[in-house]
Amino acid sequence: MSKFKVPRVCAVCGELMGYAMFDWKPPGPTHGYHPLCARIMEMEVKVYHDPEFYDEYTVVIGDDVFTMSSDPLSPQGVNQYAGTKEETRGQRKGNRLKITDVPLEVIDAIKERVAGYDVDENPGRHDPHGFASDKFRRDPKARALQAVRFTIETVEELEEEGGDAGYLGGNEAYLADLEAALELLE
Repeated sequence: MSKFKVPRVCAVCGELMGYAMFDWKPPGPTHGYHPLCARIMEMEVKVYHDPEFYDEYTVVIGDDVFTMSSDPLSPQGVNQYAGTKEETRGQRKGNRLKITDVPLEVIDAIKERVAGYDVDENPGRHDPHGFASDKFRRDPKARALQAVRFTIETVEELEEEGGDAGYLGGNEAYLADLEAALELLE
């Protein structure tokens, strides 16, 4: 009896995952899930589509909401955190799509977002780099403080190397303005 080699494709993204061997010839490819696509299914990611806007896709992962354009990983694309479900309640969403109807470019962006979630310990928390606390993510003041401190460090390093940050009044004026901003924020 002969064996049939049948392609296995991911049911979400359609990528080839290898081949399965059968004693009988199935009508088409068999389906499975890549690990990240399996997490998309496990976390019950919801995708809404509203073509009236540039960021036409609203993606709900756990308690977090993201907006995405049709090519969110492109340098000109949109792939940003919009807030929690509670914070975005009542805002536009569009028509709900089945995950298999979502364009592959958007699926790839969703895979990157899902990779940052710890499904077992905290399914509603997105922290891909492992350093952002929940307070940091939701507190604009904390984000601004970190940005100002980082910019001060960068300009000081640049100044030590004899470089110019390109600020109108020079590095000293830039550092003075940054220090003033830091005082206001603290």
